[in-house]
Amino acid sequence: LQPNDLREPHLASIDAAAVTAVRIRNAAHPEVVLNKQGEFWMLTRFGKPTPANQERVSRLFGELNAAQIREFASDAPTNLEPFGLHQPFLELEWTERDKPALLQFGLNADNRVFCRYGKEPFVYRINPSLLSAIPADGVKWQGLGILNLSTLTVRRIVIAEGDAPAVTLRHDPDTNTWQGEIAGKDI
Repeated sequence: LQPNDLREPHLASIDAAAVTAVRIRNAAHPEVVLNKQGEFWMLTRFGKPTPANQERVSRLFGELNAAQIREFASDAPTNLEPFGLHQPFLELEWTERDKPALLQFGLNADNRVFCRYGKEPFVYRINPSLLSAIPADGVKWQGLGILNLSTLTVRRIVIAEGDAPAVTLRHDPDTNTWQGEIAGKDI
């Protein structure tokens, strides 16, 4: 056996149920801010919380926990530049049981992906495919609901199918009532 054979081969061991916040930072995109509210994840966009893609958040933790370390690159590097970690291109931060964890990702001159936890000295080489589970663009984290709007802002709904006359529903916000008509006739 070699010493590396006795090390934990998985990159992470995250209890997804205990995570309450996720932050993704990248120079090319605004920070992605995800917070757990009850049982659901919310994405903060333009200062307002909106439903996040629950499946993508779940997949993030699953892929992090399944990720294998390809190489234990360094135990105490004096220079992070050979690993691209002197200026990480991506940072993933999460809060688990009120304890923050930070995973930084770097790319070396040979386009190999390395990472390390916060200020820990250990540097790992990982499979670059893990990065697909951590998109830095906030749009990728949005919920998949077709309509993401408040019923308080809806004023009119028009339903038209084939050659049938359209059904129009109108909302009066002052009285909070709806009126409907088909082909201009009140229903």
